Amino acid sequence: MAERRATNKYYPPDWDPSQGSVNAYIGQHPLRDRARKLNEGILIVRFELPFSIWCGGCNSLLSTGLRFNAEKKKIGSYYTTPVWSFRLKCRECGHWFEIHTNPKDSAYEVVSGARKRAMPEMSNEDDGTAGEIVDLSRVEDSDNKNSLLHKLEALDARKQRDKRTMERLSTLQTASDNQWKDSDKTNAHLRRVFRAGRKEREEHQRQSDEIRSRTGIGVPILPSMANLGIKKTKSQDVPMDSLAEFSQAYAELTSSSSSDDEQLN
Repeated sequence: MAERRATNKYYPPDWDPSQGSVNAYIGQHPLRDRARKLNEGILIVRFELPFSIWCGGCNSLLSTGLRFNAEKKKIGSYYTTPVWSFRLKCRECGHWFEIHTNPKDSAYEVVSGARKRAMPEMSNEDDGTAGEIVDLSRVEDSDNKNSLLHKLEALDARKQRDKRTMERLSTLQTASDNQWKDSDKTNAHLRRVFRAGRKEREEHQRQSDEIRSRTGIGVPILPSMANLGIKKTKSQDVPMDSLAEFSQAYAELTSSSSSDDEQLN
């Protein structure tokens, strides 16, 4: 019943079409609770934060995309475009903050109750500093930041980086062309290698299923390093199992389990 009323499909039993709309009959607005402040020019809407902000009450970070029930109100116009005010309440502390639209700059502005999170802005000028991290502690003043020498150094660094990138891409492209020059031959080689290891994989799968059924382990058993053709070295973790020490109870349990298996076999 409640979900039908939410979509305006509920008709009271004592309502008649000659009495007008259902909303007018029961004395409510079509927007229901969202229009409770409509006499003040305020409409309750769902508002999604266009950028991250710091709450002025609890100083918590409200990330981009969080949705709030906002009080939307028209506060002016920019030529013929209305300027809207959105009043929101922080979900952490209940502090109110206000965001306005800015049609002139096609943006949003935090007016009161919070502050916008400072984010680095990308410059539209191709001065070679795009994507570069600059240590501001080493820059003495603003004149050095925009000096011609600084721009030339950044441009040279960008050219060197692009050159190394192109060399690497060329090497990868050459290796790919050499490998797939004859696609039929390469595919035949791959199929031959796959068929050669099929019996080994099937044998390992059989051994893994046998161990799992005997021990009740629910995870697949990986092949040993010897079956994979990998030699053990001192730098690997495999020889470290000999350094593990087990309690006497575990040793007795292991020996009893081994003897039981021998009797069953």
